[in-house]
Amino acid sequence: MRRPDAQITSRSGYYAISPEEIVLLSPAEKKLLASFSTIENNAALPVSVSLSSFRSREGLYTVPVAIELPPSAVKFERKGDKQSMQLEVLGVLKASSDRMLSRLGGNFDVNLSDNDYKRILTNSIFYRQDLQLAPGEYTLDLIVKDKQSGKITARREQLVLPEPNAEFATTPVVLSRYVEPASELPPDPAELPDVFVYRKTLIRPSADRQFRATDNLIMFLAVYNAAMSSETNTPLVRVTVRLMKDGQPATKPFDFVLTEIQNQPVPHLKLAEYIKLANLAPGRYQAAIETKDMVTRKFTKQEASFEIVP
Repeated sequence: MRRPDAQITSRSGYYAISPEEIVLLSPAEKKLLASFSTIENNAALPVSVSLSSFRSREGLYTVPVAIELPPSAVKFERKGDKQSMQLEVLGVLKASSDRMLSRLGGNFDVNLSDNDYKRILTNSIFYRQDLQLAPGEYTLDLIVKDKQSGKITARREQLVLPEPNAEFATTPVVLSRYVEPASELPPDPAELPDVFVYRKTLIRPSADRQFRATDNLIMFLAVYNAAMSSETNTPLVRVTVRLMKDGQPATKPFDFVLTEIQNQPVPHLKLAEYIKLANLAPGRYQAAIETKDMVTRKFTKQEASFEIVP
């Protein structure tokens, strides 16, 4: 310190913690992570993982991490009038420099009533946790363990978050088959609204992207930087969806029009629409999605694969 007017107070016994030690892990968790490659190569649980990203305040992103697994792969034990399930989820987020940034997950000991147990059997076991991240490249290592059967699996996911700019853009589409009622705004005004809430509905992402013909294929995405029409002073965005199977159209195209701006956490438009899958045969499908700004004629294209199961 070279400033003559500065006063320094010091005390012995304090030291800086190295960055890799900031995320605290138990000895058991460190042992699990040390065996990550072995677990990954001998996966015993069919776990599906999806990462989506939405622009947030101060140039950050909200990244929901969704984990899904079939209930048939998990061991349930009857305890009195409840069905018991014990899962351990351990996730470690690393920067491109391999520096550990955060930990996610936890231990979930769940006792289900008969009604809740029946609901899970007809749907899936689902876990979600949101991260707030700056633009950059990340690696997420995930380990999921069924503690009652001992089955375990590991997944490594890569994530690239570009610097937000003023160009017309969309998020990757999120596919879903399940919704539930939700409030539009959180009770605390300072709290960010849930990215998957549209009006009074909460959309749950489908990590496995498997559907039945009786399901509705729900599509959800956000649109940024749409231009304002000089005539209506509102944006006008058209989203065209084509379902393809084996390179051929499986249905007629579907068109949706977006005009309603939502300002939180940043200005955007939302697509939250569904397509009925009735009369479609089981198999692999592609959803080809074109999002077009009808004011500037700029557009984006993307594809998302999904499966219809018997």
